[in-house]
Amino acid sequence: MIIAIRISSYYVQPSKQSEKLVIFSRQKTIGNPITMRGRSLHTGNYVKLSMIPAPADHGIIFERADLQGEPRVPALWNKISKTMLSTTIGPEKNSVGTVEHLMAALFGLGISNVLIKVYGPEIPIMDGSSDIFVKKISEAGVVELNKYRPFYKVRETFQFKSKAGYVEISPSNQLVFDCKISFDAQIIGDQRYIFNFSKDSFAHLIADARTFCQIKDYEAMKASGLVRGGTLDNAVVVDVNGKSVINPEGLRYHDEFVRHKLLDAIGDLALLGHPLQGHVKLVSSGHGIHAGFMRALMRAPKGIIEKVTPSLESSQENELMDIAAFA
Repeated sequence: MIIAIRISSYYVQPSKQSEKLVIFSRQKTIGNPITMRGRSLHTGNYVKLSMIPAPADHGIIFERADLQGEPRVPALWNKISKTMLSTTIGPEKNSVGTVEHLMAALFGLGISNVLIKVYGPEIPIMDGSSDIFVKKISEAGVVELNKYRPFYKVRETFQFKSKAGYVEISPSNQLVFDCKISFDAQIIGDQRYIFNFSKDSFAHLIADARTFCQIKDYEAMKASGLVRGGTLDNAVVVDVNGKSVINPEGLRYHDEFVRHKLLDAIGDLALLGHPLQGHVKLVSSGHGIHAGFMRALMRAPKGIIEKVTPSLESSQENELMDIAAFA
C-alpha cells in the first residue's frame, strides 16, 4: 500500500483558457526542419537529431538514420521495449532510447506529426529536461494542419497499480495531472504538483525541470555501465546526506523533483498516440508503471475511454476553434 503524505504541494490555478477543453485542436507539425546535437545519457555518445515537418495523420515517427535501410519506429505505447531508467521504443537492433523528454516537448507544444531522424540509439539528454527541445521547436514555428486531432475521452475511472505506485484516470472536461512522489532524501521528501495542462503552462512551469538522482545511485549506475553521459550539466544530483544537491547552481524550483516526474509522465503518456481528456493521478509512478498503464488502458473493456475524432464539418467547429489550447 502506498501512503502519500502531503508536505510539499503546488497547485497551478487554471487560466480562463485552460479551463476550457484544452485537448481540442487541429493537428500540428513544425514550421521548419530542426537539427540538434548532444550527448546521450546512457551511452555517452554524441548524437545528431533532425526533426522534419510531416502531414496530417502522419503521427510522430522515429527513424534510425544511422542504420542501413533507416528503419522507422512509430512513437506508440505498443512499441515500448524497455523502461529501465528511461523509455525505449522499438526492437533491440533499431531501438530509440530516452524518448520521454522529447515526447513531452512535442506534446506540450501540440505537435502531433513529425519525422524524427536520430543518428544513434538514444535521444540526446541536453540539459536533462525538455527545455531546449521546447525552445528549438518554438523557434522553428508550429503549423496548423487541416484536420482535427483525435483524443481519448475518459468515461469511467480506471487504475493501474503495482507494488511501487499507480496511475489512475477519471472523467474531467479538461486535462489535469495530480503527481505525487515520496523519497527518503530530506531535500525531496514528499512532494505533490497539481497541473492543469495548457501549452503555456507546460513551457513555463514544467519543461525546464531536470532529471535527478542520488549520488549513491549515480555511482552504482556508473559501475553498471549506465549513465556514461551523465554530468552535473544534465542532471540534478542529491548529496550523500540527502539534504542538498551538489549542482553549483542549485535547484530551478524548490519542487523541481516532482515537476520532472510529471514531465516524464507527460512524455511517456504521449505514446498513447492521442491526448487524454481526463484527470490523471500519478502516485510514485515511473516509466515501467506508465507503460503498464497504457497497455492496460488500451486493452480495457469498452466504456472506459472513447476515442473522439472531431471533423471539420461537425457542428462543433466554431466552438472547437475558440477553445483550442494550442493555437
